[in-house]
Amino acid sequence: MAGGSSSSTTGAIFNGNETQTRLRQEAEQYDDIIQEQFVDSYNNLTIKSVMALKWIKERKCFKQAAFFMKVDDDTFVNVPNLLHFLLGGTVPLYNETLDYYDSNSYQTLSDLNRLNATVNYMVGYMFCRAPVLSNVKSKWYMPYYMYPQDMYPHYLSGSGYLMSMDVVPKLYKAALNTSLIYLEDVYVTGMCAEKAHLKRHHHPLFNYAKSKHMCTYKGMISMHKLRVEDMYASYNFVTNLTYQCPPPGKYFKRIRLRRLNGCG
Repeated sequence: MAGGSSSSTTGAIFNGNETQTRLRQEAEQYDDIIQEQFVDSYNNLTIKSVMALKWIKERKCFKQAAFFMKVDDDTFVNVPNLLHFLLGGTVPLYNETLDYYDSNSYQTLSDLNRLNATVNYMVGYMFCRAPVLSNVKSKWYMPYYMYPQDMYPHYLSGSGYLMSMDVVPKLYKAALNTSLIYLEDVYVTGMCAEKAHLKRHHHPLFNYAKSKHMCTYKGMISMHKLRVEDMYASYNFVTNLTYQCPPPGKYFKRIRLRRLNGCG
């Protein structure tokens, strides 16, 4: 959560096995765990996120924080860039690549990529006109009885999305009247947001994929699919102000292509 006079991080872990004692000790020592009574599995991600919304709403966290950001545990967040964005600035990309990003439609200096609202605001990497997959072998297979449509509503990638605090109770209220599906990002930021009449905003620097090139991490807000060791390396790299990145190479073209999210 962000926007309060002090900063804190609380993680949601749902586990009912032999690690319960260690979880309780962790919670008592650091006050950083929320636990609910269901199995922590991929198919229960939607329940986990809805329970997070409930927890925030019931504890009136809006009194201490202005924004709530949900990220996967394998998502790296460039905190300096995130804070700069939350303070109303454009993301501070390093000079060698600034022109490249702007000329290839990232438009990092554009007012469109500034935080221009503190209420009714949801932002992340938005997917539009995403088809419902009927292949039972796919990780994202959706049975017709759960979602009898051909296309999902616009939604934000679950790897990392941000919302103003007033959005939380609106999403939670919508969730109480919306049948669950196991695709968490589609459900929360697509179906529930639609029911609550909330507009989602696309920002290209909330990245849903991973880059092999560390210099791209300096210019992003979030990057997905990192291992634990990658997290440490990425943090050390983006906070090392003495390292100078080379001029952009072909790899930036591959990053640029990921902006083709079907929303244009």
